Amino acid sequence: MSKKGKKSKSKKSRDDYELSEETGYNLGSQIQRMINANAARNRSRQKQQDPESDSQWGDHMQNKKFRQVNYQRVRTEQLAKIPQLMRQSGLKLKKGITQAEQQVIENEIRRIDPSITAAEAHAGVFAISNPAARRRIYTEGFPNSLLQELYETNIRINNEGKLTEEKYMENSQ
Repeated sequence: MSKKGKKSKSKKSRDDYELSEETGYNLGSQIQRMINANAARNRSRQKQQDPESDSQWGDHMQNKKFRQVNYQRVRTEQLAKIPQLMRQSGLKLKKGITQAEQQVIENEIRRIDPSITAAEAHAGVFAISNPAARRRIYTEGFPNSLLQELYETNIRINNEGKLTEEKYMENSQ
């Protein structure tokens, strides 16, 4: 007859889950190589990227002088400056950004360029983080390369212990 009942779980010691010094060193060097590769790739993309595409998008967006966001009129010339200011100053958004974190970015934008009002800063940052608002405010021609630069890259370790990076990608339909 077979035994019935619960099987005892094997107890693993805490040492089994800790990384050895060599494994930690290897993971650290993997992370550093990925960071260096990303930096080199970004530099080459910036060289390859047609500077006219950003300016064409800005010109296209400024066909109208004003856009209405949350019942407020905002100037499109100021809205077009916001992604450029964020890229130049190194401000990055993340996928699940809280309103408080978004407020910090808006305040930093206003500190960099005092001609931008609070409503314009809010509309610009909100439009970058919200796809529906982005289409409405920044129009369809918003460069995806600029969008990827404005979002943080997520680095994580997958099940096999390999490092993977997740770049922000918008679902286009």
